[in-house]
Amino acid sequence: MHLFLFRFTVVLINNAYFFLQVAKKMLKSNENLIFGKIDGTANDIPYMFPPLKGFPTIFFLSAYEKFDPIQYQGDRSYKYVACNIC
Repeated sequence: MHLFLFRFTVVLINNAYFFLQVAKKMLKSNENLIFGKIDGTANDIPYMFPPLKGFPTIFFLSAYEKFDPIQYQGDRSYKYVACNIC
């Protein structure tokens, strides 16, 4: 299974709703995905993740390359993310 990890901050909690909407859309077409979220201000991020530059941050971890996460670099609006990773 592949993993999308959403790093957020509770100050910007509305971003969690955005991630939920993207997850729902993606799960309709691919059941081999797992969506997780983590409060980036209260939890340490494992060493394998690239340096974080802001909130929210989305990472993709392939089932085949578990120790090489890919950080999403595009616009963080729902419309843009839904079109580019769905």
